Amino acid sequence: MIIPDKQIHNNFKQYESVFLQYSSMERIYTEVIPYHEFKNSPYQAFYVLEGAMSLKITGADGEEKISAVVKHGSFYTQSSKTMLPSALSSFMSCPSPKVRVLLFTKEEFKQLISEQIEITLSLIHFYEDLTTSLQCELKDILFFDGKKRICNHLYACYLANNSLEIKTTQEMIGKHIGLDRTNVSKHLSELRALEIIETRRNLIHILKLEQIIEISNR
Repeated sequence: MIIPDKQIHNNFKQYESVFLQYSSMERIYTEVIPYHEFKNSPYQAFYVLEGAMSLKITGADGEEKISAVVKHGSFYTQSSKTMLPSALSSFMSCPSPKVRVLLFTKEEFKQLISEQIEITLSLIHFYEDLTTSLQCELKDILFFDGKKRICNHLYACYLANNSLEIKTTQEMIGKHIGLDRTNVSKHLSELRALEIIETRRNLIHILKLEQIIEISNR
């Protein structure tokens, strides 16, 4: 998950009045939106008017992995979903508890980007930053130590659920970040000793979010 000093600012609220002029439809989602619904959607782009969604992928092990969180002001295109390989067809979007989205047909989106140059340039910059951030995230996964990866994961869970209490287990954390249970336990013990977190059965409570962020940024 992207951390504060690498944060990708998918926030286009300043253009909301313009988006409303170009889109002819909006929809409210209250249920999980499966991958195939996005893939087969006739709409080219989406703007979040209200609420939030966690975008998740279910891996081969059956565990849900948070890919991103979008909320009011986020703008994304269908291509960002359909580029997922067929092996990840379990991709889904989870409203929490509901999300209101502005929908753009291909023609509407084409008209928007051809007439609104400032918005087009902002979208280009956003996707350039996103590509760079994904490269950094891959580097984090491959090269950074377990404690940093655990803190990244805890911060991602905090963002997705807007809660300092995270329902999880050492085994689930290990599957998400690629660490064995022994190392997960060791790093969680270190975080407990520093009074950054406290743990109970199947629950982690973040006591010092700023410390989680600091370790993630090292």
